[in-house]
Amino acid sequence: NAVRYDGARRTGLSVLVHHRPAFPDDASFHRGLPNRGAGQDFEPETVTTSVFARAYAEGDDAAAARLSHLSAAAFLVGTLILLAALWLTWPLIDHYVFSHRYPSVGQAVTFWGLVMIVSFVRGTYSARLQGQARFRELSHLSLIAAFLTVGLVVVIAHFFGAIDTILANVARELFMLDAILWIVD
Repeated sequence: NAVRYDGARRTGLSVLVHHRPAFPDDASFHRGLPNRGAGQDFEPETVTTSVFARAYAEGDDAAAARLSHLSAAAFLVGTLILLAALWLTWPLIDHYVFSHRYPSVGQAVTFWGLVMIVSFVRGTYSARLQGQARFRELSHLSLIAAFLTVGLVVVIAHFFGAIDTILANVARELFMLDAILWIVD
């Protein structure tokens, strides 16, 4: 069940997109696949990357842009709802789970929440960039971002506390998001 989308005029590549059933309980679907655990068949980035690749191959850049903006907005809203629920229940979590033994855990959770917000939005645009078959740019950005993160961790750890080093991940994700948005548009 594969469909070929010729994207040669846009990316110099042909994209082969496999259509899999929404509920893969058909025995033929699993034939020849390694035995995988429950929930491992769904890979959202693979799905969105193929949707972006199809849109670009068909010359529908506006559909790819619209999908990436809607997906980023959905991730942003969903993550904000999750973090709001976590914030509202934090006194209970701190009391019953941590027994008030780790006072700085709340700050770490807040910082990782910031990382999650930017990371999920960045991931959406990263999948869009992959749909354009621009893997070289994405790998270069990832390499630069890795060096940026390590450098910031060293500086932040020296001048601030260990928990503050999580902010290096926020900086990495913001750098990646900004660069990807500059490249993609």
